[in-house]
Amino acid sequence: MAKASKPLVQTGKTPWLRIPRSGNSLVVLTLIFGFAIILMLRLLPSPQHYVSIQALSELVRFRVTRPAVAAIAIRDATINAATENCPALNEASVKAFTGIVEPAAGAIVTYRFAPDRIAIQIESGGSQTAVLRFSEAADCPLTGAVSFVLERSGTTASRPLPIVGQTDIGVEFGAPTPPSAGSSGPFGIMWEGTVKVFGRSYFGGKLYPIADAEFPLPVGGRLSSGDDLDPSKAPNGQDSVPPWYGTATVADMGFRISATTVSKDLKLYRPGTSRGEAETFGLGLLTSLFADPSVAWFPLGVAILTVVMQTIASWMGVWRGS
Repeated sequence: MAKASKPLVQTGKTPWLRIPRSGNSLVVLTLIFGFAIILMLRLLPSPQHYVSIQALSELVRFRVTRPAVAAIAIRDATINAATENCPALNEASVKAFTGIVEPAAGAIVTYRFAPDRIAIQIESGGSQTAVLRFSEAADCPLTGAVSFVLERSGTTASRPLPIVGQTDIGVEFGAPTPPSAGSSGPFGIMWEGTVKVFGRSYFGGKLYPIADAEFPLPVGGRLSSGDDLDPSKAPNGQDSVPPWYGTATVADMGFRISATTVSKDLKLYRPGTSRGEAETFGLGLLTSLFADPSVAWFPLGVAILTVVMQTIASWMGVWRGS
């Protein structure tokens, strides 16, 4: 009797899933799973970092994002603006302003420091730059550039000035220009500063400090949120350039700045570099991933599982051989 031939296809078996136990298989599997984990980390939505900025600078500029919060209460300031349509100012022999100035949305506000006075300048490319509000007179809308000059010893200079929007601190220190007669030289130097980064947990959104995530700022540099702060251009979207929120207080050498933002693309323009050359702080996902207390259990769990699996595998090997 002729022997029955074996079937060509063996049911219940998948030979293509069998992985040979060799060094090459170990390397290939390690690379595959390693790249899969890296790809997963890259695709994870990164929580927004909380950045605290402390600095001392002679110049602060920002683009207004919330006009009501950016309003400034001013007392006894010399105003330089076209005020023909403002009776409350035109009635006085000297243009001295006491009231509230509210910059328009998208306007550029600049704080300038000098040893004996401070200046507040507002520019806008739109139809309106700011609104002057008085206690006993009608509001006055202003067009064109407007500036206020105040004595450092005055009441206004003793109060914090608002920072509400995309911001620049300082001007890059470079080749000096010849000083003009009666001028003590250009101002705008950032004397010192630090950038401290806080992480935000994936689960719960709670803030936590990141070790070694504090950056010192060099003297004569410029810290920027990334907006070019050109009043003739439309403001960037909130998603592309997050605003800063904080205050600028007059000190002996400049404005003492304390502000916060959620930006992860802060730019530092170092002194002496060519225009446009900037350093970007590395505030990405891996900056805080392993410091996140909400996922700190993950590497601990992996370590425990690895030890347990190795122990069980070793015990099973001994048991099978007994």
